[in-house]
Amino acid sequence: MPVYPFSQAYYDVVVIGGGASAVAVLVALEETGDFRGSVAIIDPASRLSLGQGVAYGAARSTHLLNVPAGRMGLSIHNPADFLQWARAHGVKAQAEDFLPRRLYGSYLSSHLVTSSVNWSHLRGEAVDVQPTGACWLVTLNDQRRFRAGAVVLAVGGPASAPLPWSGPTDSRPNTLIDDPWPLYSDGDDRWISSLSARLVPTSGPVLIIGSGLTMIDMVLSLRQARAAGDIHVLSRRGLWPLPYGTSSPLPPEMATAVKLWALSARQGQPLSRLWQGIRHLIRQHQGNGGDWRDVIEAVRHHLPALWPVLSDDDKRRFLRHGLPYWSIHRHRLPEQHVETLNALRQEGRLHSHKGRLHGLSAIERQTGRPLGIKAEFTPRGRGTVEHLTVDWVYNCTGGSFDISKPESPLIQRLWQKGLLQQGPAGLGVDVNTSGCVGSEHGGLYLIGPLARGRQWETTAMPDIRVQAARLATSLLRHQGGKSPRRNTVAWLRAQLSPSL
Repeated sequence: MPVYPFSQAYYDVVVIGGGASAVAVLVALEETGDFRGSVAIIDPASRLSLGQGVAYGAARSTHLLNVPAGRMGLSIHNPADFLQWARAHGVKAQAEDFLPRRLYGSYLSSHLVTSSVNWSHLRGEAVDVQPTGACWLVTLNDQRRFRAGAVVLAVGGPASAPLPWSGPTDSRPNTLIDDPWPLYSDGDDRWISSLSARLVPTSGPVLIIGSGLTMIDMVLSLRQARAAGDIHVLSRRGLWPLPYGTSSPLPPEMATAVKLWALSARQGQPLSRLWQGIRHLIRQHQGNGGDWRDVIEAVRHHLPALWPVLSDDDKRRFLRHGLPYWSIHRHRLPEQHVETLNALRQEGRLHSHKGRLHGLSAIERQTGRPLGIKAEFTPRGRGTVEHLTVDWVYNCTGGSFDISKPESPLIQRLWQKGLLQQGPAGLGVDVNTSGCVGSEHGGLYLIGPLARGRQWETTAMPDIRVQAARLATSLLRHQGGKSPRRNTVAWLRAQLSPSL
């Protein structure tokens, strides 16, 4: 790899990471109407796939968005922008439809093409960021260096921690996939992952660890690849995402009840009281013929304001006991995915196990068959250890939000240097409502899932575009520019409301 001399190139804003959050920042800067600076996006992706990130650039055609199309626009002024773009490109869709993630990746890339912001793509991986005088110095893995007035960390979610393996590290078979999301080049300047084409078996039993949305993606990939083997899913509680269904605005009396619940919660109610309040609201609404989804949608809009009020002990208690139940109600499945899962169950090929994984080990197989993997686990509520023998294992447990762990090298390095602080309850990075981290130097920002400790709702596009709008305001002020134009109700809502 060539070594480059120190580059004198300066950018007003350097965005580290080239996925959806980076594009959202670019769109938000453009929508301020006053940003005249230069922007660099640092990412190893090619120009062809820049902006799509892992979730959208590596998706199969069967992978759908889990948010309706009418709410997935990047524009804070026009949340229906994606739906309008899709229709303009020949897609017959309604606002409540769940469109392919691959299509959304194309939408993200299109904003890079049409952006009026002066931006550049620096292909590479950022390995260090350090303050130097009045600016920041960003170092890439090939030793190129660039100066920046401000740095935005848009690195996405953390990687999964490796699954426990019994035996030498070098004995781990390549059929044990610790993270199905990493991107690989297929030699044609495009990117694929084990979820899209590579490392998807066509035969033999498969074990998936974790039962969240990544598990659903993996099952869909196996189905599309015509994998013939049984699919086993192991998770602590055996909880799977629930169907999305249809949600409607709450009637006035229920909307008032939710607001009163949120007002009471902001006074410092303990977690147990908040949980009881949500259950009571759901029972009340269902008693009047409503759907529990209506209450969940109404409650989640208040979470960015309620989460900071909880004590760290209550946050940890929620993560240990409440999060799995909240997640299956909050992050739901399109009906098409539910039908696919039901079909696999009816075929007798999809099996759910609830219990605690103890370890994985290699086993010998008869001649002509690949090395097998034995998974040992204790079923929930039982003391005996059971095992499954499979050909493939996929880790779909989700990432660790502990920035002291080595799964995110750049974030860990900045934490070790004291430039980043852990978020409340040890979750991600501590930021303020504008995305600025607690660095005394100023000009270092973060957007996306790693802001979860302070803001909680940080992963869905409706949340990210609000983060991006607030971040753009801060970047403009940091640059010394004018305040962004507030000539629409949408902009005011972005600044004053916790979520859209």
